[in-house]
Amino acid sequence: MRRILLFALAILPLLAACDKEKENEDNSIKTAKLTDDGYFDGELYYKVTSRSEPYEVSITKCEKNLVSVEIPTQIRIDGTIYSCTTIAGNAFSGCSSLTSISLPNNLKTIGYRAFSHCSSLTSISLPNNLKTIEDNAFAHCSNLTNIIIPNSVYNIGSQVFNGCSSLKTITIPGNVRICISADYNNKYDELAIIIKEGSTSIASNAFRNCSAIETFIIPESVTSIEDGAFSGCSSLTSITIPKSVTSIGREAFEGCSGLTKITIPNSVTTIGEYTFSRCTSLKEITLPESVTSIGLATFKLCSSLTSITIPEGVTSIEGNAFLDCSSLTSITIPESVTNIGVAAFGGCSSLTTITIPNSVTTIESGAFSGCSALTKITIPEGVTKIGEWAFSGCSGLTTVTIPESVTSIWREAFSNCSGLESVVCKSNTPPVCRERVFYYYVGDYDCYSYTSSVSLYVPQGSKEAYQNSEPWNSFKEIIEEE
Repeated sequence: MRRILLFALAILPLLAACDKEKENEDNSIKTAKLTDDGYFDGELYYKVTSRSEPYEVSITKCEKNLVSVEIPTQIRIDGTIYSCTTIAGNAFSGCSSLTSISLPNNLKTIGYRAFSHCSSLTSISLPNNLKTIEDNAFAHCSNLTNIIIPNSVYNIGSQVFNGCSSLKTITIPGNVRICISADYNNKYDELAIIIKEGSTSIASNAFRNCSAIETFIIPESVTSIEDGAFSGCSSLTSITIPKSVTSIGREAFEGCSGLTKITIPNSVTTIGEYTFSRCTSLKEITLPESVTSIGLATFKLCSSLTSITIPEGVTSIEGNAFLDCSSLTSITIPESVTNIGVAAFGGCSSLTTITIPNSVTTIESGAFSGCSALTKITIPEGVTKIGEWAFSGCSGLTTVTIPESVTSIWREAFSNCSGLESVVCKSNTPPVCRERVFYYYVGDYDCYSYTSSVSLYVPQGSKEAYQNSEPWNSFKEIIEEE
């Protein structure tokens, strides 16, 4: 009994110290009292958002003359301790004297226009548990220079940094989407986006229509650039794709109208459809040997592109791949290519020469339509079909050589080739022609055959066969070659 009493006397001071420590800890948590505008702690107003577990509040507004403020992790209201997890919409909006703010680690949401027009705020550190930044959260924080978005963030609203005219860098994980656009009322000076080290991909539409961004820095950790990632970034002039990247998605750089040059590393094996479509300032691009296909409309409307070398290993040039690349003057197609797709080079009005390799077996519809500067074309042996409108509108074309392997020529394949002077057919059997292969159109509906001014050259001994076959029998003359 005496031992128990002595033990109790010994631990009493320890228990008293623990109680005092707990009391001091509890006293460190500020108390907010009810007012007409909500619960108020002397600087900030609160609203209870959860009165049961997890006991949460949002900060709804502040005293407008605040210069600096520390948002508490917890607040005591009516004897209950609540976590401060949300900054409500407009909470600090218009606090023009606010120069610094400390945010708690348990903060999850920064609401609509929460810090808008905080014009004296130069920096802010976002906590690592933050999930959502809502629309216009930092709009018109005109002295904010740099900001780092934590990895925990998965949702960023629109125009979050609208009017942040001093902003120089935004460091952001690759898995979130953000839009920073520029207009006459919203200008930035050399704003750069730094994608965080450790990011493995750049999400679909991550920076779509970020027309204000001139520079993106992609780390070596990134392996894929997803669909539409940089689409519409019209201020982007150049970008370095690291050697770690293996795939570039559909429309990844579509509409980057300021982009003048890009080098794709050898690590890339896949380039999606429309990837560089409407990059109207793009003058040169290097494609790596690792690429095996040029996809649908990949370079469509790249009107400044003057030349491109397609690497050995590419087997297919898909439809519209170079459609309306009006400055393209020359192109080298490797022997590995077997298919030239629909309108692949349609509207390449500056293209003067092109060599189609013997590996090609199909020339699809409209493949070279509108190549008005093209003067001569030799279709390789192995091609069996020339698709409809394949060379339609090649008004500068003077001579065409059709190999023995071609058995059919589809409708209007050579329509509106008004400069054509001679056609050389290598087959003893006249290829079967669909309607209006050699017709010229006047207006939308009126058309007539122009073969009466064109000479036809055929193999020795096959003249009679051509004389008995349409439209070959309508040519100005049929001349047998030895």
